Amino acid sequence: MCLQYFSFYNMFSYIIEHIMDKDTDTILKDEDLVTCFTDIESANDKTKDAMKEASVGYTTTETGCLFPCKENHHRDFFSHMVFFSHLPIIIPCIIWIFGKNSGPYWSHVADKLIACIITMTLMLSMMYHYYYECVLCIFEERANIVGIILLNVYLYYRGVPIKYILIGFLFLLALQGSLMACRLHNDRAIFEKYHPYCHYVAGAYVFYCVYHIQQSFK
Repeated sequence: MCLQYFSFYNMFSYIIEHIMDKDTDTILKDEDLVTCFTDIESANDKTKDAMKEASVGYTTTETGCLFPCKENHHRDFFSHMVFFSHLPIIIPCIIWIFGKNSGPYWSHVADKLIACIITMTLMLSMMYHYYYECVLCIFEERANIVGIILLNVYLYYRGVPIKYILIGFLFLLALQGSLMACRLHNDRAIFEKYHPYCHYVAGAYVFYCVYHIQQSFK
């Protein structure tokens, strides 16, 4: 829209300036009109290039993101934020998926299905942080909430005592508190430094839940 106004303004200014020759008082000729439009197009191209150059790498890719996003920008996969801080969650998930249980067939299927769902939410979290929190912004958070709900429903289904499920909520409160602290003032430096430790809290919670699930099969 700004470029359209720029075009009209340049066209109007050029015609006002050149439509009447000061010496001969003649009307603007056809070749002058061609020159007019050529100059305007050239000015528009330069303006577009300047705007594009100013915006490269700084375009918001999705609503709900924590910070301004850089296009095609990502962290190192083996960084603390992406890989190493997620290890405490990855390990119990792997144990859960490939671990044995002594239940019947359908119990075994349900167990591995929930394990795969929780592992998928972990993968979404890793992807979210790999791309500097600029993809799956709202979806990643909601997927984690759904995963936690399913995990607690499954704990109840497996007959894990209510007191142990409620103790697990203490982990969730600690996790929520740490997440809010890392997002305080929407400060990127604080987030980069402290957010990976939130994953350790999440890992402790997943390990706690997996332990009680495994115990429920004995």
